[in-house]
Amino acid sequence: MTPKYQPVRLSTDDIPEKHRDEMIRDFYGKIAMRMEVAPISDEPIWIDAYTHSLPGIMVSLGSFSAVSGERTSELLSDGNDDIFISVAADGFIASRNGNEALRTTSSEAVLTSLSSRIRFMSPRTSLRTVQIKRGLVAPLSDAIDDPPIRALSLSRPEVRLLFHYVDGLADLDLSSPQVKQTVATHLTDLVSLAIGATREAAEIAQLRGLRAARVREVLSEIKAGYANPAFSVTDIARKLRLSPRYVQDLLHETGTSLSARILEFRLQKAHAMLVDRRNLSLRVSEIALTSGFSDISYFNQCFRRRYGLTPSDIRAASHMSG
Repeated sequence: MTPKYQPVRLSTDDIPEKHRDEMIRDFYGKIAMRMEVAPISDEPIWIDAYTHSLPGIMVSLGSFSAVSGERTSELLSDGNDDIFISVAADGFIASRNGNEALRTTSSEAVLTSLSSRIRFMSPRTSLRTVQIKRGLVAPLSDAIDDPPIRALSLSRPEVRLLFHYVDGLADLDLSSPQVKQTVATHLTDLVSLAIGATREAAEIAQLRGLRAARVREVLSEIKAGYANPAFSVTDIARKLRLSPRYVQDLLHETGTSLSARILEFRLQKAHAMLVDRRNLSLRVSEIALTSGFSDISYFNQCFRRRYGLTPSDIRAASHMSG
């Protein structure tokens, strides 16, 4: 049996204090990120980050103290020319060849290549980074180094969807090599679109990586809005600036309709509330309404079909056993 996939976690809290700087500088900085990492404040370096390793791609998400990361002359000799795209919650100051080249905000990603002598500085912040082999992207884009360092606005759908897809990796089981390869392909498509894909590559990516990212975005909207009794496909379409028909087509590909997904989320929420002792003062009807049901009879019917017991029976059984 294949063990369940877990991303690699690096936290300074798990490292003896006397080894922290060495671990961050030599392992995370020079080996993983291929950069010289150093503090830019009096605060000791700390980090709490997760890294997903995929074929040709490394994705990192985490929180960091105020640090700089630099591709020094020594590190440039490694020949690494990966493409680097990152978003800092509080923005970056980026320089190239010793000269300030760019300041980004929280609504912008920075794009560059590790083949350049670059230096990033950011305050205490959270980062989301995609590092991808140039060879994966080069055939799909003729704009990788034009210019060599630049900002990508998250208001662009292609960039927003790239990082939304990155955020959703935590919900995926990447144990299977096939799943890892599929995710890597989607990310490659999304990176090429964010940078500027060739016409042929864009056409393929629209049907592959971009579509997969839109499915995940739609599912996130359902999870965020299902408790509203009036929630509908129109709400999702309006929020994401898509047509209702396109949203329905995306959901059809997943094999589960919008109504079935909403119902399951509502039932799960109601079940969780019923077995929680903190909700003993709430009537079953109040829990149903809070979960998004406007018809109590329909709620009772669906709940019994899903769990085999009435809401009241589930509540009583859970509290007796607790």
